[in-house]
Amino acid sequence: MAYFPYLATWNDFWQLVKNIDEKEAFTYIPALQYSVPVPSKLSTVTTISYRKLLWQEFGAAHIYMWSPQFSWDDIVMTNGGPRGYEVSELQPILSWNAPGDFVESNEHDARRTFEFASEAEWPKGSVRKLNCGMLSYPDEYQDSAGRWHKRSPELKAAYQRVCSHMKEVMVRYKFKSYIWIGREAHQLVKEGKVQVIAHV
Repeated sequence: MAYFPYLATWNDFWQLVKNIDEKEAFTYIPALQYSVPVPSKLSTVTTISYRKLLWQEFGAAHIYMWSPQFSWDDIVMTNGGPRGYEVSELQPILSWNAPGDFVESNEHDARRTFEFASEAEWPKGSVRKLNCGMLSYPDEYQDSAGRWHKRSPELKAAYQRVCSHMKEVMVRYKFKSYIWIGREAHQLVKEGKVQVIAHV
């Protein structure tokens, strides 16, 4: 599997979304649980209503990117039984996980930063923490007939383009090793105002 890890705040994440959305014509599919094997398809993910959907109904935002350039016509769904249907990652599709950006007041109380109107509402003594997000795609995938396929040049090219779009609004920063990090997150790290819990 090819993957691109990164660090970002929620503000950074939506800047990444905006930059990709302006340059690509993807169909976005929320990684939710569906009652029928037909997922939601969105032409944009920059709207306030979509943010509300992710924040309130699916806390750790996870988006699939579909395109006729590299994806199959029919989106493959898996049946999770009582949990409903989910988008299968074993198909030519890009998978994008948002970063973790939350405040923690104790080991049993961690809340996402966007749940607060301002920093003044954070619990007393809380610590802001960041964890990695990830862009990825499978090296091989399985069609409805059970045949396995290697990833296509078109899928690889789309992945590389998206990585480039993300890097345009990020900076490369060294922890133990180098990682791409959003600009707000970068400033918070430099000022010692956030704890990075990812192994970077």
